[in-house]
Amino acid sequence: MKKFINIVSVLVFISVAVLAGCMGGVGTVAVASAVVYYEAKKTHDIAEVELNAKPEAIYKTALDVAKKNPEVVILDQDDKKMTIEFQKDGKNGTLKIKAKKDGISLLTIESKKAKEGEDKTPDLVLEAVKRICDEMNVQYKVVKR
Repeated sequence: MKKFINIVSVLVFISVAVLAGCMGGVGTVAVASAVVYYEAKKTHDIAEVELNAKPEAIYKTALDVAKKNPEVVILDQDDKKMTIEFQKDGKNGTLKIKAKKDGISLLTIESKKAKEGEDKTPDLVLEAVKRICDEMNVQYKVVKR
Protein backbone atom coordinates (compact mmCIF):
# COMPACT_ATOMS: atom_id res chain seq x y z
CA MET A 1 0.00 0.00 0.00
CA LYS A 2 2.84 2.39 0.86
CA LYS A 3 4.43 1.72 -2.54
CA PHE A 4 1.11 2.52 -4.25
CA ILE A 5 0.84 5.83 -2.37
CA ASN A 6 4.41 6.74 -3.34
CA ILE A 7 3.68 6.01 -7.01
CA VAL A 8 0.48 8.08 -6.90
CA SER A 9 2.36 10.91 -5.18
CA VAL A 10 5.02 10.90 -7.91
CA LEU A 11 2.36 10.90 -10.63
CA VAL A 12 0.53 13.80 -8.98
CA PHE A 13 3.81 15.72 -8.67
CA ILE A 14 4.61 15.14 -12.37
CA SER A 15 1.10 16.18 -13.38
CA VAL A 16 1.34 19.39 -11.37
CA ALA A 17 4.78 20.14 -12.83
CA VAL A 18 3.52 19.63 -16.38
CA LEU A 19 0.44 21.76 -15.69
CA ALA A 20 2.58 24.51 -14.19
CA GLY A 21 4.77 24.40 -17.30
CA CYS A 22 1.74 24.85 -19.55
CA MET A 23 0.64 27.78 -17.43
CA GLY A 24 4.01 29.49 -17.45
CA GLY A 25 5.39 28.17 -14.20
CA VAL A 26 8.87 28.94 -12.92
CA GLY A 27 11.66 27.99 -15.29
CA THR A 28 9.42 27.11 -18.21
CA VAL A 29 8.69 28.67 -21.53
CA ALA A 30 4.98 28.98 -22.20
CA VAL A 31 3.30 30.12 -25.38
CA ALA A 32 0.40 32.40 -24.62
CA SER A 33 -2.81 31.99 -26.52
CA ALA A 34 -5.49 34.50 -27.28
CA VAL A 35 -8.82 34.94 -29.02
CA VAL A 36 -8.98 37.60 -31.72
CA TYR A 37 -12.52 38.90 -32.10
CA TYR A 38 -13.16 40.19 -35.61
CA GLU A 39 -16.25 42.04 -36.76
CA ALA A 40 -17.01 43.38 -40.21
CA LYS A 41 -19.75 45.98 -39.98
CA LYS A 42 -21.33 48.06 -42.73
CA THR A 43 -19.20 51.12 -42.06
CA HIS A 44 -16.07 49.69 -40.43
CA ASP A 45 -14.06 46.61 -39.49
CA ILE A 46 -12.78 46.00 -35.98
CA ALA A 47 -10.47 43.42 -34.42
CA GLU A 48 -9.82 43.09 -30.67
CA VAL A 49 -7.63 40.82 -28.63
CA GLU A 50 -6.70 40.67 -24.95
CA LEU A 51 -3.00 39.96 -24.49
CA ASN A 52 -1.13 38.96 -21.38
CA ALA A 53 1.43 41.75 -21.76
CA LYS A 54 2.07 45.30 -20.67
CA PRO A 55 0.54 47.93 -22.95
CA GLU A 56 3.98 49.47 -23.55
CA ALA A 57 5.34 46.16 -24.87
CA ILE A 58 2.41 45.74 -27.26
CA TYR A 59 2.70 49.36 -28.42
CA LYS A 60 6.43 48.97 -29.10
CA THR A 61 5.79 45.75 -31.02
CA ALA A 62 3.01 47.40 -33.04
CA LEU A 63 5.31 50.29 -33.98
CA ASP A 64 8.09 47.87 -34.94
CA VAL A 65 5.70 45.81 -37.09
CA ALA A 66 4.39 48.94 -38.83
CA LYS A 67 7.87 50.31 -39.48
CA LYS A 68 9.06 46.97 -40.91
CA ASN A 69 6.24 46.89 -43.46
CA PRO A 70 7.00 49.22 -46.42
CA GLU A 71 3.30 49.21 -47.38
CA VAL A 72 2.31 50.81 -44.06
CA VAL A 73 2.50 54.56 -43.51
CA ILE A 74 2.24 55.86 -39.94
CA LEU A 75 0.08 58.98 -40.15
CA ASP A 76 0.10 59.84 -36.45
CA GLN A 77 1.20 58.26 -33.21
CA ASP A 78 0.58 59.23 -29.61
CA ASP A 79 3.06 57.48 -27.35
CA LYS A 80 1.28 58.66 -24.20
CA LYS A 81 -2.17 57.41 -25.27
CA MET A 82 -0.62 54.44 -27.10
CA THR A 83 -2.51 55.04 -30.34
CA ILE A 84 -1.35 54.80 -33.93
CA GLU A 85 -3.10 56.12 -37.02
CA PHE A 86 -1.85 54.29 -40.08
CA GLN A 87 -2.56 53.73 -43.75
CA LYS A 88 -2.05 50.75 -46.00
CA ASP A 89 -2.99 50.72 -49.65
CA GLY A 90 -4.98 53.93 -49.18
CA LYS A 91 -7.06 52.51 -46.34
CA ASN A 92 -6.76 54.12 -42.89
CA GLY A 93 -6.73 52.29 -39.59
CA THR A 94 -6.52 53.17 -35.91
CA LEU A 95 -4.71 51.09 -33.31
CA LYS A 96 -5.39 51.56 -29.60
CA ILE A 97 -3.98 49.78 -26.57
CA LYS A 98 -5.52 49.97 -23.12
CA ALA A 99 -4.37 48.45 -19.86
CA LYS A 100 -6.87 46.22 -18.13
CA LYS A 101 -6.36 44.40 -14.83
CA ASP A 102 -3.91 41.68 -13.80
CA GLY A 103 -1.37 42.40 -16.55
CA ILE A 104 -3.87 42.06 -19.39
CA SER A 105 -4.04 44.66 -22.17
CA LEU A 106 -6.66 45.19 -24.86
CA LEU A 107 -5.43 45.75 -28.41
CA THR A 108 -8.06 47.20 -30.75
CA ILE A 109 -7.62 48.01 -34.43
CA GLU A 110 -10.41 49.63 -36.42
CA SER A 111 -10.74 50.82 -40.01
CA LYS A 112 -13.45 52.39 -42.11
CA LYS A 113 -14.83 50.46 -45.05
CA ALA A 114 -13.63 51.51 -48.50
CA LYS A 115 -16.09 53.56 -50.51
CA GLU A 116 -17.62 52.17 -53.68
CA GLY A 117 -15.11 52.16 -56.51
CA GLU A 118 -12.06 52.30 -54.18
CA ASP A 119 -9.61 49.46 -53.89
CA LYS A 120 -10.42 47.33 -50.89
CA THR A 121 -7.75 45.95 -48.60
CA PRO A 122 -9.37 42.81 -47.24
CA ASP A 123 -9.26 42.38 -43.51
CA LEU A 124 -6.74 45.18 -42.86
CA VAL A 125 -7.46 45.13 -39.13
CA LEU A 126 -7.30 41.36 -38.86
CA GLU A 127 -4.01 41.23 -40.75
CA ALA A 128 -2.52 43.88 -38.44
CA VAL A 129 -3.57 42.07 -35.25
CA LYS A 130 -2.23 38.76 -36.59
CA ARG A 131 1.15 40.34 -37.40
CA ILE A 132 1.45 41.80 -33.90
CA CYS A 133 0.49 38.49 -32.27
CA ASP A 134 2.96 36.62 -34.50
CA GLU A 135 5.73 39.06 -33.59
CA MET A 136 4.96 38.54 -29.89
CA ASN A 137 4.85 34.74 -30.33
CA VAL A 138 1.22 34.61 -29.22
CA GLN A 139 -0.87 31.79 -30.59
CA TYR A 140 -4.39 32.92 -31.44
CA LYS A 141 -7.63 31.88 -32.96
CA VAL A 142 -9.98 34.18 -34.81
CA VAL A 143 -13.63 34.36 -33.83
CA LYS A 144 -15.96 36.33 -36.08
CA ARG A 145 -18.67 38.29 -34.34
